[in-house]
Amino acid sequence: MEKSNTPMADDSTKPDRWDDMLARYVRVWIWSLLFGAASGLSYSYVGVQLDKPWGVLAVLPLVLLLIGIASALGAWLSLLTFLRISIIPEFFFLNRRRGEEDEREQEYRTHRSARAITTAYQYLLIAGLSRLMISLSEMMFEAVRNGFMFLR
Repeated sequence: MEKSNTPMADDSTKPDRWDDMLARYVRVWIWSLLFGAASGLSYSYVGVQLDKPWGVLAVLPLVLLLIGIASALGAWLSLLTFLRISIIPEFFFLNRRRGEEDEREQEYRTHRSARAITTAYQYLLIAGLSRLMISLSEMMFEAVRNGFMFLR
């Protein structure tokens, strides 16, 4: 059997197909990672209990709690926007291929999806820092209440 030196017609489209499939996989992977982080942070805010009588100082954890919850909700909304703009059209509207979209529409959709995923990440950072600050403030208030017993 002789090997043919002529390339097959499908060989020229294989790298594009693999690149396209890899790009889809990475997009879903990043979205899943951020979705899991948003779920975990949202769940951690459910367990926050600000029931100790701290007087005027209780305003700090309460403000941090409100900032964190608002940021977690912002992350959820941004992730849903990314899902609507990028993932769902890519997987479920298979009749609309990249070649059929005009360049301006494709660039606009790419820009919006990148902005949505970046915004979700920024909101998650704010929500995570808020949760950390709530925990640190509770530890500080307990230390003050107990008279810094751990230092003795």
